[in-house]
Parts: sequence; C-alpha cells; structure tokens
Amino acid sequence: MPLIQSNPEVLTRYLYNSNYIRKSNQTVKWAAFMPNPKDNQTSVFRVLGLSESEIWNIADCDVTPYQQNTIKGRADINSNDVINISVNRDKLFFYPKEPPYRHGTITGWSNQKSINKLLALKLEDKANLRVNP
Repeated sequence: MPLIQSNPEVLTRYLYNSNYIRKSNQTVKWAAFMPNPKDNQTSVFRVLGLSESEIWNIADCDVTPYQQNTIKGRADINSNDVINISVNRDKLFFYPKEPPYRHGTITGWSNQKSINKLLALKLEDKANLRVNP
C-alpha cells in the first residue's frame, strides 16, 4: 500500500555520484531521483527522528557496501511532497520496503523517460541537499 499520511516523514536519497549535485548553489539535480531501470523504483530511507550521525550511519552500514563510489551527500525530501507529485496520469507514491531497516521506495514512475524527468524535476524542487561531512 502507498504511504498516504497526514504526518509527514523525512525521506533521504543517498547520493554516490557527484553529477547529482549542482556545485554552483549546492542543490540536488533531478537525475538523482530517476528510477532504477531494473525495477522502475527510487530507493530512499525514512529518517524522521534520527540524528545527523544516525542518518549518515545508515548510508555507511546499509548502502555504501553495495556502491562503487564514496557517498557525496544526500537529498532530504518530505514524504508528503513525494505523494503530491504527478504529471498527467503518472503519480508518485512512497512504499516502506524493508529490509534494510527504514528502507523504502518511490514508485509510480512512468514507462516514458520524458515523463520521469518531469516528475524528477518536481522532486528536485522540493529536495534539500546535505553534503557528506
């Protein structure tokens, strides 16, 4: 079931590619949110109530071991912002999907890359960049 809630939750997308960060103004680029072509989902973690060190620890323990690059930063976004994004008939949803603990996915992506770019641009507009300390 999609997450539809009145109490927003903070989601974070860990960024392992420096091309996902706009250096000129330290913002997240839309490409960071594009879905994985294998399953048409975007991996995120639920981090509400966690300290900064706990949020970075999730990356170190649950994500970095499966990446070929070091973590560059993360994109924080409100879950209600995610579930309120749509383009035409394509509407994004958030689903908790464990394991690992606190993991979830953004789903509802289109089969058309051009529509997905428009959806990702809307996510970019709502996201806040946190650079790896």
